[in-house]
Amino acid sequence: MHWTSIPQFVIPFVVVLGIVIFVHELGHFVMAKLRGVRVIRFSMGFGPALWKTQRGDTEYRVAWFPLGGYVQMAGDSPNEDGSMPDGGPEEYLSHPWFGRVLIALAGPAANLVAAFLVMVAVALLGVR
Repeated sequence: MHWTSIPQFVIPFVVVLGIVIFVHELGHFVMAKLRGVRVIRFSMGFGPALWKTQRGDTEYRVAWFPLGGYVQMAGDSPNEDGSMPDGGPEEYLSHPWFGRVLIALAGPAANLVAAFLVMVAVALLGVR
């Protein structure tokens, strides 16, 4: 393989990885919203923002380094002394353990559902 053929592999890899990351983070985001947790930021990528917008309480952004993403929720970190925050019901760590587990598992579950739907589409439509 010659070095000039690398972009033909890298670009599709980054695009497919971006879709997988988006679906994963969207799972966390949707479940957090359903559980009443305030989402501060939905980010595709890490590092400085290339694009961002604010809608309601949430900042949506696309960041410089595309190999990841995150959903930042209100109250998702313990206090500096290690204690849990005494925030309101819209904070992540104020929710009961099963609510936090649902939010944590929603990302991988979204990926499993997406993979199933892709396989169904491939079975129905075929691959050329």
